Amino acid sequence: MSLLAERFAGGETRLSSEDVASNRNLPKPLVAKVLTILSTAGLVNGTRGPGGGYWLAKSPEAITLADITGRFEREFEGILCPFGPN
Repeated sequence: MSLLAERFAGGETRLSSEDVASNRNLPKPLVAKVLTILSTAGLVNGTRGPGGGYWLAKSPEAITLADITGRFEREFEGILCPFGPN
């Protein structure tokens, strides 16, 4: 998200998952999975093929850290004890 925000130009700058992975020194499969989750959440848009890639779905100022982390953090309604109830 940070690289997409850095390169944000109203949705015209598109980066492939490989671009993001190499720029941030991350494994490409991990970046591809994260971008897919962010796309499903409506935070990024993407297209396949030549000239394709990913870009922010809205301006960086309109995206909060909670918007991003909320897609990856799980909240449990109660504390789960590995030893069972009581």
